[in-house]
Amino acid sequence: MRNVRLIMMASGLALLPLAGMAQSIEKFHALSPEDRQTYMQSMSPDARCAMRDKWRAEMESKSDAERAAAREQRRQKWESMSEEERAAMRQRRSEHRQGRQGKREQSADDS
Repeated sequence: MRNVRLIMMASGLALLPLAGMAQSIEKFHALSPEDRQTYMQSMSPDARCAMRDKWRAEMESKSDAERAAAREQRRQKWESMSEEERAAMRQRRSEHRQGRQGKREQSADDS
């Protein structure tokens, strides 16, 4: 199992230059989950914040119809997943939220 993780990390690092092309939210979401994670972790906190602001502005600049189409696309993707895939997605989201909450609590303690 450890070898598999090492291989995945190495392949993710090999793809890192390609991840630099993920400047719009659509291109970013086209990356695999592992590549997205590697890409975001390689950025400084300020760069991540700036990228989120850019994506937020990009989404806000879309028309209501474009936003509705994006929501529908996400809904269809969710509905096409098997129950196991949905459970795995829920687990990843939960872990991600817990990690973010821990970082927030840690930074509040540091202040």
